[in-house]
Amino acid sequence: MMTEKRFAPARLIPFLCLLLLPLGAIALGIMLLTVNTLFNAAFAVTFGVLPLCFILLLWPIWMTGKPKAWLRVLLSVVLSVVFLLSVLFMIAVGKYEMLDCYEGDEMTAPYTEMQKKNSFMPPLSDVGAPEETAYYDYFSQQMGFFTCDAEILICRYSGEAYKQEKTRLENAYTFKTDPLKGCGYTCDATAELDEYAFRVVAYEEGGSWDEYFPKSMFLIATNDATREIVYLSFCDDDLDYIEDLAEFIRNDCGWQHIR
Repeated sequence: MMTEKRFAPARLIPFLCLLLLPLGAIALGIMLLTVNTLFNAAFAVTFGVLPLCFILLLWPIWMTGKPKAWLRVLLSVVLSVVFLLSVLFMIAVGKYEMLDCYEGDEMTAPYTEMQKKNSFMPPLSDVGAPEETAYYDYFSQQMGFFTCDAEILICRYSGEAYKQEKTRLENAYTFKTDPLKGCGYTCDATAELDEYAFRVVAYEEGGSWDEYFPKSMFLIATNDATREIVYLSFCDDDLDYIEDLAEFIRNDCGWQHIR
């Protein structure tokens, strides 16, 4: 009796058709990376690990002579359903991040448009004459509907201009000095991250700190080594407390992807 060929067309065609599912997920991941999506653990699992596992499990089902035809079909259906449910589960519970970056002249239009809606961030006319400017728009989504936004403006100055801007900040803003409290957790109102000294700005007179914190915050940082001033506005309507300000800036505000 002749043995069935390993790469018979009758098996190869359905195998290639089933590959459309994982290859489509991989292609979608590549497309998202070319736009503004950041590569992180959830992204790697959803658009890399799960599709590759599906392919590796699918290969012996169709490209070996062991399973019978009806069993190949049944296993393929089960694997396809499990794969789709796994991807949907990861999308539902994973944290996905997006970051847009604008520098120099190209940042003027998007930053100005954002600043009209966000009164915390200073208009470009108020930041002096920096040598370099960069605007970052960070967005993350977790468990499908928990979202947070951070708008970040970084200005780098010459030596004298930097000193003048630091002096202006002390006169233009009031900074929090007492610890930040929320839901029984307390953290400092200042944080040091790689020579960037962050301070939380107090709300203007008439605004209630407890009304906004920690769902809405505005921070300013200075870096004497690089002569940079950072303006950071954060918003997350679902955030209830902050345990550590440095970790909050690094992870929730997307600072780890910026500096």
